[in-house]
Amino acid sequence: MCCQGDGVVSVHDFETGNPIGKIPVGGHPVHAHAIDGRIFVATMDERTLSVIEPNGDVERFRVGVLGPSHFASAAGTLFVTCTAGDVVAAIDPFEPRLLARIGVGAEPHELVAHNNRVFVGSRRDGVVSVIDATTLERCGDVEVGADARIEGVGIDHTGTRGFAVDRRGERLVGFAPTDLTVTGTVPIGSDAYDLTVADDVVYVPAQGSGTVHVVELDLDDQRVHPGFERPVEVHEWDETAWVVDRGRARLESLTGRSVEIPAGAIHAQPTDHGFVLAHYDDAAVSFVHPTTGTVWTAETGAYPLGILLV
Repeated sequence: MCCQGDGVVSVHDFETGNPIGKIPVGGHPVHAHAIDGRIFVATMDERTLSVIEPNGDVERFRVGVLGPSHFASAAGTLFVTCTAGDVVAAIDPFEPRLLARIGVGAEPHELVAHNNRVFVGSRRDGVVSVIDATTLERCGDVEVGADARIEGVGIDHTGTRGFAVDRRGERLVGFAPTDLTVTGTVPIGSDAYDLTVADDVVYVPAQGSGTVHVVELDLDDQRVHPGFERPVEVHEWDETAWVVDRGRARLESLTGRSVEIPAGAIHAQPTDHGFVLAHYDDAAVSFVHPTTGTVWTAETGAYPLGILLV
């Protein structure tokens, strides 16, 4: 569990929630990614990545620019957006070492990898930049619109449809991952910054309007579910879509079921047995089964966010 406020990764036993320890990793850790036994931690306040080795030692290496935040892997390379430097750092995760810094649209944030391509949303330039994971070069852009603030980016399982959340324009934008053209748009609620691409729909929670939007992959139709407080994520579990709501101490499904949880959550990691939840505003992590309720709750460092199960 990456704890932004304390600069640590909080480690817990998955079965019981018992604390194992806290590993100092640097300023403002937000997300973590595991490859070959190593855990890479993005520390947004620094120009480095922290690497937790299998023996627990922590090493750091420079990416050269501020703001490492989100990870994706493709073609044996680890990619991390560097929000303050307008680049994506390409990392050899096995040495580890910096391979390249690739210029992309300004203020890159979320990214997704598919078929040896990496798609990176820009929060300032209104583009989804595309990186060839084999040549480590920017090979094109999807022009979403000059005023667009792109947050979540996703590709469907067939690789034929791409999606981007334009937070400022309050719309979901569809694009073709091959020829990089915009294929359509759908209006969504306010302050949306995440999306989940499922087999046949895209889920977009809009925390500003308290709505969850379920959009068909071809963008021809959508269903709007109102009545939430601050919905931030949607995940499918046991063929049911469950909503993570930062403003409510319960996990709710789009079919009307709900289960009490210790506090509002900002992030969830689905597992075969339920959800691990990060309670950002309450410095806690919990494990919750959607039918039987909370299994355990544990204290973490301040402002927990990114969850990694290893």
